[in-house]
Amino acid sequence: MIFLTILIIPLVCTIAGFIISGIIKNQKNKNFKRDIQYYHSLYDKEEEITWGELVIQIGVNLILVGLFVGIISCQNLTYTEIWNGRVVSKKREKVSCRHSYDCNCRRVCSGSGKNRSCHTVCDTCYEHSYDIDWKIYDNTGRFFDVDTVDRQGLIEPNFWTITREGDPTAHTHIYKNYIKASPGSLFRKYGLLEKYKDVLPEYPNKIYNYYSLDRIVPVGVKVENLVKWNKELSIVNSKVGVSKECNAIIVLVNNQPREYLHALEQHWVGGNKNDAILVISVADNGTIIWADSIALVQESIFKIILRDNVEAVGTIKHMDKIINKLYVAIMGNYKRKEMKDFKYLLSTMTPTITQYVVAIVVCTFISIGLSIMFHKEDIL
Repeated sequence: MIFLTILIIPLVCTIAGFIISGIIKNQKNKNFKRDIQYYHSLYDKEEEITWGELVIQIGVNLILVGLFVGIISCQNLTYTEIWNGRVVSKKREKVSCRHSYDCNCRRVCSGSGKNRSCHTVCDTCYEHSYDIDWKIYDNTGRFFDVDTVDRQGLIEPNFWTITREGDPTAHTHIYKNYIKASPGSLFRKYGLLEKYKDVLPEYPNKIYNYYSLDRIVPVGVKVENLVKWNKELSIVNSKVGVSKECNAIIVLVNNQPREYLHALEQHWVGGNKNDAILVISVADNGTIIWADSIALVQESIFKIILRDNVEAVGTIKHMDKIINKLYVAIMGNYKRKEMKDFKYLLSTMTPTITQYVVAIVVCTFISIGLSIMFHKEDIL
């Protein structure tokens, strides 16, 4: 459907150009038929789009539209999720020097007389015999290069020094998301985004200090020791990241009804495929009004157990208990759905208005340009 929608205007322009070119040729032949000499010159080079040239134009249109559909599909399907792990090792590695410069430059000439030419030739030299890299490795197979203090890297960076085995890590990972490519298919709840627009936070994916990420998101809620609890949640994620392929997030919102969950679900388009998003509505005094979750799981028992156990805590003042309940529920009952289960949504993928306009305009202009060129030049 996307292919045909983009193709129709360029194709119409191509056919229209073919028809107009034929009309122009016939009109010129009528006007100058009595002038035999001019008529023969027209016969030598007729300004007309031939059937062969029409076939070429249609082929170019098909290729261009197919290319744009591929680009749009790639843009709409490609998203990033958070992969969590823990530090397993760190290494000081000697590598080749990266700081080169031209040296031993000399002028080289060849030929003689007017054919003589000269140019400068230089060798490549390096500032050091080697450089030092400071790398940190985690159990997902990812490594992190710590910035060097000095140019050669001989001074040990403080971040590398204080890093310990078992420290939690996070990094982004690109994957195909068929749900987000068709956001209206599963999570569309009309009116909710506008109703709750002032209390819908951005998705937490801003990594700092190489691999740190805060995933407790307070919305109008004051949380004591927020830095501490973010670290605790990161530790939980380091444990469930590889074993359960999970990324745990906690959203704390001030005094909102339960339908807020659906507004957030629509705003984040269901989250990423490995997310377990715990949403808690909190009263002004810190009491838990309700708890629920957003997660693409195979069995709803995970959401039920998590909801009941967190609501039983009673207050966010016991944040340690809330984080522990989340950890226990993930380890015991979380099993995410495979994204391939949603591949059927690919047929409902909807490009943005901008994507449609750019694709149609570019293909149309190229189609018109080819019509003008084939009319004036004898290609086939």
